[in-house]
Amino acid sequence: MVQLSESSEGKRTLASAVSPALVGYAMLGTPMSGTEAEAATEWLAAGGSLLSVIEGVRSSDAYANRVN
Repeated sequence: MVQLSESSEGKRTLASAVSPALVGYAMLGTPMSGTEAEAATEWLAAGGSLLSVIEGVRSSDAYANRVN
């Protein structure tokens, strides 16, 4: 498993799940809820952009509450 996570194949395979988690931690200070993370993961796996996920978090009530 360690080899898969460090390989380029592992990075490609796991990127759609890891990226939303990183966005959540970086912008909200906490993990995204299960439904938010699942939606973001599905969006990225279908070819959506990470920028769209970031904009979604930036326009959320949770982010507004954190920065205000």
